[in-house]
Amino acid sequence: MGYDRVRMSGLVFALFALALVSTMGMLWYRRIQAVAIPERRLPWVVTASAGLGLALLALVNGPGVVGGLAAGLSGLVAALFLLTSAIGPQKGGSGVLRVGEPLPDFTAPDDSGEPFALSSLSGRPVLLKFFRGHW
Repeated sequence: MGYDRVRMSGLVFALFALALVSTMGMLWYRRIQAVAIPERRLPWVVTASAGLGLALLALVNGPGVVGGLAAGLSGLVAALFLLTSAIGPQKGGSGVLRVGEPLPDFTAPDDSGEPFALSSLSGRPVLLKFFRGHW
């Protein structure tokens, strides 16, 4: 009977971790879609850390197959969020551009290597997409 109680508590921890991390993930995704990433990330980091801790606690208690899958998934998502928050934080500051604000003029090479000036598009709506490759 004691073993079943431990397994059941592991399952409960795993399901709670999955609910916590998936809710946090959905809310974070909505913020990203709205281009409204919060400047204060501490609550998000604490929530992801709590989800990771619950997932590890669930795995230690032997949650069974279903609980193990829930704990593994929530632990993986929480660890990935913490890792990406640690290595690639988007910092805000006085030089940050906001959606809908005028852009300062700049010149950069286009896809053919020719100089391109943003001022050449003056008066027209523009979508700029910057890609930061890591290779």
